[in-house]
Amino acid sequence: GGLSFIQSPVYEHKASPGQGELAFSQNLALLKLNDAWNAALELNARAYWLALSNKAMELIQVQLAIRVYRQLGDAGMVTGLERVAHHEDKNLLAGHVLLLFGNYNAAQELFLSSSRPVSALEMRRDLLHWDQALKLANTLDPS
Repeated sequence: GGLSFIQSPVYEHKASPGQGELAFSQNLALLKLNDAWNAALELNARAYWLALSNKAMELIQVQLAIRVYRQLGDAGMVTGLERVAHHEDKNLLAGHVLLLFGNYNAAQELFLSSSRPVSALEMRRDLLHWDQALKLANTLDPS
């Protein structure tokens, strides 16, 4: 459901097929995520919502990602993001985002460089990665 006809007081212009997709892609590439959101609303296809969610997550725009995942009906991601959205430390927040996507090694590095390095240990414990958890425990508290 896109716009197929636009009438202006000066001239008439028929929207060409694919114009909505082009607008979405251009806005996404230019990091105009609010405009990409509006284009995705018009297109209303899962592929566009997923592309927008990935870009929002890549840019750590958690509130927008929550809105997109709500639109997709992904309650698990909405809940996961709402749990971490309050973090002000960018490394900690980015670590949690990477954790949600299963990128554990990169998440660990960001957790370790954050204001809360014990998050790396907690992640490995929750994942039942006992060997790595033990190494982290010794690194974080060698006593």
